[in-house]
Amino acid sequence: MYRLSNFNIEVNLNNNETLLYNTLTTSLISIDKKQLAEIKSSYANEKDEHFGHLLEMGFITSEADNESDCLHNVRNSFIQNADSMESITIAPSTRCNARCYYCFEKGSQEHDMTLDVASKVVDLINGYCYNKDIYITWFGGEPLLNTGVMDYICDSLENKGVAYSKVVGLSRHFFLIS
Repeated sequence: MYRLSNFNIEVNLNNNETLLYNTLTTSLISIDKKQLAEIKSSYANEKDEHFGHLLEMGFITSEADNESDCLHNVRNSFIQNADSMESITIAPSTRCNARCYYCFEKGSQEHDMTLDVASKVVDLINGYCYNKDIYITWFGGEPLLNTGVMDYICDSLENKGVAYSKVVGLSRHFFLIS
């Protein structure tokens, strides 16, 4: 038996199409709304001509698969096989004040990173950034809505002797802050 992935994000493109993005595999497709509805109602029909592709891209997964374990394994594999962490993307907040009509996060729950999690991020960077120089991309709904955590991470890295360059992603524009 199969089901849709927990990591899928749907965004309506128009009356006929939905944009489907899988945050675990980073696969992105445009799919007919009727086909998506059929997949949802039948929990993925193996006889569908697109079934194999949807399974391969991670949009469909086996009922027996534990996607959280898969995410954990990918993360651990990265950490164990990395020579040195050179860059990281950090989402200090999923809150946003722009309300863009094209936003893929529309309707998602809004959260702020806590100082406890920020401390663990600093420990992760310090532990795996062997050359003590890292490039940080701030991401989220609007990362500047949680500048306290951003300042905490930057100050803590400086105290540990880790140099950094950072970019704040705002909508479709990026601003370099060093």
